[in-house]
Amino acid sequence: MKKTKYITFSALMSALSVVFLLLGSIIDVLDLTAVLITAVFLLIARHEMGSWALAIYFVTGLIAFLVLPNKLVSIEYAIIAIYP
Repeated sequence: MKKTKYITFSALMSALSVVFLLLGSIIDVLDLTAVLITAVFLLIARHEMGSWALAIYFVTGLIAFLVLPNKLVSIEYAIIAIYP
């Protein structure tokens, strides 16, 4: 992949992850489900980008911590999403 494709793909995956974490933050029942869906996004990014997917993990965690009203979801993301 070219560098532009890496940046675009990582921005897309990070934005989708933050949207799903926001959904999980608003609806309390879906908090762990949203974290697992974002972990799947990280798996897809790992397959496409290799070790550069770690940047998506850090960016998503930082944006989630700053933006989400419920900080528990961002903490769960920081703990759980790195395992896959």
